[in-house]
Amino acid sequence: MRACLLPLLLCASAALREDLPAAADKPNFVLIYTDDLDFDEVGAYRAADQPCALAAVKAGLKNQPFAYADPRMLTPHLDSIARDGALLDRFYICSPVCTPSRYGILTGRYASRSPGFLEKNPAGAHANITWNTPISPSETNIAKSLKALGYATGIVGKWHNFFRSGERAWKRIPEGADPRDPEIRAKLQAQYADAQAQIRECGFDFVERINIGNTEEVRPAALRFQNMEWHTEGALEFLDRHGKQPFFLYFPTPVPHGNYAANVFKTRDPLATTAGMLDKAPAPQPSRDDVLARLRAAGIDERNAMGTWQDDSIGAILKKLEELGVSDNTVVIHISDHQSRGKYTCYEGARVPAAIRWPGKIKPGTRVGALCANIDIAPTLIEAAGGTVPGGTCDGRSLLPLLQGKGHPADWRDSVFLEISNIRAVVTGDWKFIANRTVGKIREAIEADARAAVAEGRPRQVGWEGSADPKGKGVRYASDRAFPAYFDPDQLYDLRSDPLEQHNLATDPAHTDQLEKMKDLLRSHLAPLPHTFGEFKTQ
Repeated sequence: MRACLLPLLLCASAALREDLPAAADKPNFVLIYTDDLDFDEVGAYRAADQPCALAAVKAGLKNQPFAYADPRMLTPHLDSIARDGALLDRFYICSPVCTPSRYGILTGRYASRSPGFLEKNPAGAHANITWNTPISPSETNIAKSLKALGYATGIVGKWHNFFRSGERAWKRIPEGADPRDPEIRAKLQAQYADAQAQIRECGFDFVERINIGNTEEVRPAALRFQNMEWHTEGALEFLDRHGKQPFFLYFPTPVPHGNYAANVFKTRDPLATTAGMLDKAPAPQPSRDDVLARLRAAGIDERNAMGTWQDDSIGAILKKLEELGVSDNTVVIHISDHQSRGKYTCYEGARVPAAIRWPGKIKPGTRVGALCANIDIAPTLIEAAGGTVPGGTCDGRSLLPLLQGKGHPADWRDSVFLEISNIRAVVTGDWKFIANRTVGKIREAIEADARAAVAEGRPRQVGWEGSADPKGKGVRYASDRAFPAYFDPDQLYDLRSDPLEQHNLATDPAHTDQLEKMKDLLRSHLAPLPHTFGEFKTQ
């Protein structure tokens, strides 16, 4: 395992090197980061063999959240990225919920290193990782590093990483306000402009068609509609402007985000955006009616329209790359920010669909079985662009040797570290160890809820982060229903025989030695990080 330090910069000192490739030889990058996309919603994987809701149903598990009888998706463009490039079988999100997930992929560092997080959770304190890990303008990320290497940088889609409180500004707008009212429209425009300015501080030149955070939080309520056509239009505009120079497009789509219902898809207002109401609906991709017609023709439930809606957006981008004549020199990456089943935990919801296409560099049909993670994307792109990441500035490492068939590096990692909520975990090729540790008011809240659940004869409601699901009366994302040992402090799983993590072996005497090995491995990952974590880490 590599030691990791805590600098604020990924450092693009490579911009000063004399041996960098000429601009014409530098690859372009399109990084598509989807929201809540699961293995059973991507045709490139055999879902029954993956840790997802469909596999749980196939295994006969009852009362599973996020489980559907037919979760198939019509996603030909997404599948083509895997077919024409590499499919990654063991790709993990180190902190599997929206904000820390995005922090990791953009910076190459663990979310607990976020300066914004450390500001409120000082080094030496126990850390609860939630949506509290913003990207600071003081630190460098992929965009800043590639910009220093001569790239045009752009973001279109869901940001959800504000250092300042920009994504909460809409709370000052009344929920029932009319977005067409001149006063409300002015407030929306001012809020949107402030959001753009903050994101530009993080290294992005082109900042358009932005969702500040999750759509369902937006005010006024009349704007709570995801609008893929609007985002796609922005992505195509960026490519039209910068397609003839080295470019990096970060395209974090806001869909599907747990929405799988035909009536939801049908009723989305094509004029509504988080920036306000449009005067005319954009049409850069097939119509929503066309999506439904193709699903019916394929015999796929209309409930799965969200996946095809997003896939059409990906198709429009791939087509634009062809039209500009840059497809063969563009690295296209598609990754999900986490799965639905096991989201906000360290279960295999942290393991996600991931595919990378680079014509002429990655052989079509490549399968990568090594342990990879979202923190590897930043160093991968910087190396592909001809730059370097100085030692000690990044928790990830470049995937290029694995992707380009150069063999499995002898020093490649043998484990991945996961951190979210008050949960830490380590996963190897065959095993997973999960530790849950709480302190103070959170521990008191969990213990009080446990006592009340027994007294009232109800399920427990307060999860490891210390609060109940705001949309229901149970644990957030119903993880206690999916994983029987959710409330056990120590959990050990044999992923070879139990990929759905149903049998906790931590108390089995036959696995005592393995448990201790995994605990020691977790300690080694925690050692260089800034926070304490129970008996595993002391300052």
